Amino acid sequence: MSKFTRLKSYLPLYQAADYLAEKISEEVLEADLIEAALRGSLKLSVYLKEYFYILVGSAKTEKSKFDSFEDNILYEEKPEIGLNVFYDLAMVGSEVSYLESRFEALREQPFEDVTFLEHEDGYILQDGERYVCLLQDFDKNPEVRGSEYYLGRQIEQIHNMGQGLSKNDSEYLTAKNDADRRRVLALDRHVEYAGMTLVKERVLPDGASLQVSIQRLDALARVLNEEHAVHPVSDLNARERNTILVLLAAMCKQANFDYSQRGISKAIEAATEEMGARVSDDTIRKVLSQIPEALESRRK
Repeated sequence: MSKFTRLKSYLPLYQAADYLAEKISEEVLEADLIEAALRGSLKLSVYLKEYFYILVGSAKTEKSKFDSFEDNILYEEKPEIGLNVFYDLAMVGSEVSYLESRFEALREQPFEDVTFLEHEDGYILQDGERYVCLLQDFDKNPEVRGSEYYLGRQIEQIHNMGQGLSKNDSEYLTAKNDADRRRVLALDRHVEYAGMTLVKERVLPDGASLQVSIQRLDALARVLNEEHAVHPVSDLNARERNTILVLLAAMCKQANFDYSQRGISKAIEAATEEMGARVSDDTIRKVLSQIPEALESRRK
């Protein structure tokens, strides 16, 4: 990791993964950071390095759950410009679906707690108490029926196929596109501004990148290092500690529970989490690894 990294406030995901790996002495992948964000353990941010229109608003009430989160946001009528700024992912809109899709692409498996929801709230960001909705020019979206780009692409495809476009055909395509436009915009929140029709952005657009605050990475590293450390209990001497480990081994044997079985620490971690007193997989593995030595010391 470059020494200049420490002079930065935010890092893109790939650098953030390397930075955290160095802090906790363990391999960290981009997918791990995304999983941490989906589980609420890490806040991700978005850097708008290009010119974006945004709507800024604030929550009307203190409620945390709504049929639609955006129904609880009072947006200002006039868009603002976002450029060279960082915003946090609010994790209430389509940014959740986006992260789930990106996790699946990186891990080649779905996120285990996938919501399977198509969020209607668009890509919602947060700046302290303010909420920020990213906007896109409707007519520059080639994938949406009714946009000028979509109509132009249809006409271009017809020409590329060597087919002429009669006046009637042109009028039909234009009328159909206009009808699609009215239908789509009737279902979506949009803003008319500076001759443009601005609609909610539902993906992370080009010109924006996922970033992580170094301060948050340092905080997560402290939690992980503390969680994975096996702290000696000052009130127990070696004999008492070995006695506890022998008793643990005896209980495992009585319950026909093979503590040396591959992957057993994961199962125990899940059980502790269900009890509301989670102990990490690494900590469990370290404790279980001490049982053979404790048994041997008592057999001497």
